[in-house]
Amino acid sequence: VKSASFTVTEPAPVVASAAVTAPTCNAGNNGSINLTVTQGAAPFSFNWTGPGGPYTSEDLSGLRAGVYVG
Repeated sequence: VKSASFTVTEPAPVVASAAVTAPTCNAGNNGSINLTVTQGAAPFSFNWTGPGGPYTSEDLSGLRAGVYVG
């Protein structure tokens, strides 16, 4: 009988921060969200909901006013 010992470490928790640019007016569609993801274990996938969505990219542009959840 053989035995072995292993240490399994988990990746660091994902840390995300967002820079949000609001549209210039309520009817405008020039808002954006620039998401920065650090730590964790890449590759990452993205799933946003919001007006005109769903969206699957990290950064969003051409957005109109609304609530966006990622």
